[in-house]
Amino acid sequence: MRTIVITGGTDGIGRALAAHYLRAGERVVVVGRSRQKFDALQQETGGDARFIQADLSLVREIERVVAELQQYERIDALVLAASYVRYKRAETEEGLEHQFALFYLGRALLVRGLADRLGTVVNLVVPGAPKDAIQWNDLQLEKDYTWKRTNLQFRRANELLAVDLPIHVRYHRHSPGFVRTSFAGDVDGLARMGVNVLVRVLGTTVDKAIRPIIALIDDDDRAEATRLRQETARIVEGVRSTGRTP
Repeated sequence: MRTIVITGGTDGIGRALAAHYLRAGERVVVVGRSRQKFDALQQETGGDARFIQADLSLVREIERVVAELQQYERIDALVLAASYVRYKRAETEEGLEHQFALFYLGRALLVRGLADRLGTVVNLVVPGAPKDAIQWNDLQLEKDYTWKRTNLQFRRANELLAVDLPIHVRYHRHSPGFVRTSFAGDVDGLARMGVNVLVRVLGTTVDKAIRPIIALIDDDDRAEATRLRQETARIVEGVRSTGRTP
């Protein structure tokens, strides 16, 4: 039985992934805000489901979650799916810009805090951002906030997150695109209407959207990589000892 941890696992894609792995007989730890939604998920699917209630935009909450997850010697997969979009600048209770806190800082603290026991990380964030997207002199975007600027900044920060992780952690950034599911966010009516139109026109179903994510979690090519490394060593050793390929 594997241990799968899913943030934002009571809604949308996170919920669909949690349901999939619970039905497959895996241990699933859901991190989210709504106990009621988790209870509905557990009643629907059964299985070995655990729940950690937390606001993942708050450092103190994330550190508590990391401490609770230390009970698992190995976390086979960590899916980072928590999402709440704010088009206007807002601060958390701790005084941090909300989008930076939720979409980067919370993810970074979870990944780094659990790195010694992590197998695979799937970070549901849009990949690709300019190298100069991070506002080093104003990370909280107090002076010049726009939705585009904060979006590009946390996307670039999530790219850099992978650079200094231990080599054993398989880190993937994946964007599911428009999905026909609930939209969690604080946006005005016009923006919400635009999102809803795009979802209806371009959106895919949740069941289809989770397939590539499941593949990233389940397709573990480390055994083949180990075999290739061993074969490489055998070939090199043969050449060194005989001067010819064995």
